[in-house]
Amino acid sequence: MRVVLVAVVMRVVQVVVMRVVVLVVVVMQVVLVVDVMRVVLVVVVLRVVLVVVVMRVVLVVVVMRVVLVVVVMRVVLVVVVMRVVLVVVVMRVVLVVVMRVVLVVVVMRVVLVVVVMQVVLVVVVMRAVLVVVMRVVLVVVMRVVLVVVVMRVVLVVVVMQVVLVVVVMRVVLVVVMRVVLVVVVMRVVLVVVVLRVVLVVVVMRVVLVVVVMRVVLVVVVMRVVLVVVVMRVVLVVVVMRVVLVVVVMRVVLVVVMRVVLVVVMRVVLVVVMRVVLVLVVMRVVLVMRAVLVMRVVLVVVVMRVVLVVVVMRAVLVVVVMRVVLVVVVMRAVLVVVVMRVVLVVVVMRAVLVVVMRVVLWWWLCGQCWSRWLWFEAAQFAPRFARVLEGQTLMEGEDLVLSCTVRGDPQPEVSWLLNNQPIRYAHATYEDGNAELTVRDALPEDRGVYTCLAQNSLGSAACSATVTVAADP
Repeated sequence: MRVVLVAVVMRVVQVVVMRVVVLVVVVMQVVLVVDVMRVVLVVVVLRVVLVVVVMRVVLVVVVMRVVLVVVVMRVVLVVVVMRVVLVVVVMRVVLVVVMRVVLVVVVMRVVLVVVVMQVVLVVVVMRAVLVVVMRVVLVVVMRVVLVVVVMRVVLVVVVMQVVLVVVVMRVVLVVVMRVVLVVVVMRVVLVVVVLRVVLVVVVMRVVLVVVVMRVVLVVVVMRVVLVVVVMRVVLVVVVMRVVLVVVVMRVVLVVVMRVVLVVVMRVVLVVVMRVVLVLVVMRVVLVMRAVLVMRVVLVVVVMRVVLVVVVMRAVLVVVVMRVVLVVVVMRAVLVVVVMRVVLVVVVMRAVLVVVMRVVLWWWLCGQCWSRWLWFEAAQFAPRFARVLEGQTLMEGEDLVLSCTVRGDPQPEVSWLLNNQPIRYAHATYEDGNAELTVRDALPEDRGVYTCLAQNSLGSAACSATVTVAADP
């Protein structure tokens, strides 16, 4: 009963220990799952924070790009406005130049017309004077001498007129060429056609005037030739009368030459004054043109300076925006790095906690297993520490067989002879020592004796051969 009670208690203790171990394992697993859930939650929270930071960085980058685009658009708009203003200013300048050139051309035409009219008036006056002189001479002297003098005077006048016309034409041509040269130098792309048309018109008018002058010259020459022929005929008739009026003719010629010289000097003076006036006007126009060009250049320089300032401001804004963007990105990268470091630290901490708990769980399991093994080791199947030994004895002697058997729970020991239970022998079992005694052994007691030990955990057996010799 004592053995059975001990076995029941050991079984109960074993069951309780197993349940405690299972409970500890379940608790450890729950704690491990909780730790894993905490780590997963921390990782999710860190990922959410990382996503929020990345979204903020992306939003900041988008805002910076929008601001950069707005600044660039403003710069482009300012550049376009500046270019439009520059084009408007240039067009106004070109229009002013064209108007002034047209005004100069009109003035030149008016001056040329006035000069031509004055020349024609002088010619008419000269002709009238010559007619009056010729009539006076015809009245005073002989017609032939008067005709000769008149012809000479007319010839001189015609030559002077031709020379004067040639000089005037050269001056006009030089002035026109200078005007054309100045206009060509100052012309712009918009005025090229107008200036060429004006030049063609002026040239055509000059050519027309030259042609007219040539026709007039031819007519005058023809008249002179005709008059010369007539005069030669008349001269042959009145040669003798010429000598008589030489003195008178010389006086008249001197008077006429002085009058003609005075008139010509006045005309030349007027022409020179007009030419000087034209030159002064041209110089004033050139000065005004130079001032206008300087204004245009100054406006262009100011516009370029303003454009450079605007571009520099835009570049500065872009650089500042890029620096701010780099700072924001660096802060975001730093935040991401810090978050990753924190995540790594948290994960390492969680892993360390998990490892420590796993080690603790393993140690507890080892302790439980060792206790289990100890409990298991406290109960074991029967085993023989000392086995039976074979004997040979004489008939009538006592047979004593002994062995030592261990086991927990204490085993039950039984003896067998040739695998059959022994009924007449005396068997004892104390403190692990089993002993079998057979009094007055007989030959029938020979055979194989077996000691069989059994408990709840198993069984064991050992055998020995006993020989009994018959008495002679």
